[in-house]
Amino acid sequence: MNRRAVLLGTSAAALAVFGGGAWYLRQQEEAAAAAAVTQNPEALVRPNSPILGPAEAPVTLVEFFDPSCEACRAFHPVIEDLRQQYPTQLRIVLRYTPFHEGSDEAVRILEAARRQDKFEPVLDALFEKQPEWA
Repeated sequence: MNRRAVLLGTSAAALAVFGGGAWYLRQQEEAAAAAAVTQNPEALVRPNSPILGPAEAPVTLVEFFDPSCEACRAFHPVIEDLRQQYPTQLRIVLRYTPFHEGSDEAVRILEAARRQDKFEPVLDALFEKQPEWA
C-alpha cells in the first residue's frame, strides 16, 4: 500500500472515532439534563416567577417569554386555550427573557401590575398593543 492510502485510511478512521465520541458525549449530556429536570421539576420554577393557574396543579408548563417578541404574542392565545381546557390541571409559570428592545420596560410594567393583582389584564393589553410599542 502506498503512503497516500494509509494516510487517507488513518484520517477517515480518526474522524469516525472523533465523530462517534462527540455524538456519544452529546447523548450523555442531554440524558443527564433531562433526568435533572424529571427528578426535580421545580428546577425551572423561580420563587419570583409569575404563575397562572392553580399553584398545586398536577401539570406545570414553564414558558420562557419576552413581552416584545412577536412569536410570544402569537403563542399567547394557545396558552389561554390550554388554560381554558384544563383550568384545574395546568399551572403556567412565566419566565422573563427580555431580549428585544423595549422588553425591560415591559417586564417592569408587568411586575408592577403583578404587585397590584393586575398581571393578567396588563399582559393581555401589552400583547394586544405590542405592534404599536415594540
